[in-house]
Amino acid sequence: MAEQLALEFEMTIEERGILAAIDKGRMRARSAGDLARLTNVPERRLRQVIRHLIDYHHCVIGSATDEPPGFYVITDPGELADVLGTLRHRGISILVRAARISGNSLDEIFKQGRLELEAEATR
Repeated sequence: MAEQLALEFEMTIEERGILAAIDKGRMRARSAGDLARLTNVPERRLRQVIRHLIDYHHCVIGSATDEPPGFYVITDPGELADVLGTLRHRGISILVRAARISGNSLDEIFKQGRLELEAEATR
């Protein structure tokens, strides 16, 4: 709890406003357009801030393309499992496409990605 409060304290007013506008639970997902109107933040900027909230502040925000589409705060293990499955599938699909375009094997693409992540971690 104290850790979450510390993270919220470090958030900008813009980040707090966007996080507050994202409803809890998959069935209450809000589209980027709706969130942009609610927060008066352009949609492109809104998406950047949501990504930052996830990557930097470790907020558990999911997104969905099926009904209702949009962003939501993950509230239970089932929602988390669904989001993780979607992210894994999307990531693997992108790597398969990279392998096909480059003419390399999927294994080579994975190895290169691992090297890039390790190099990034040492910066």
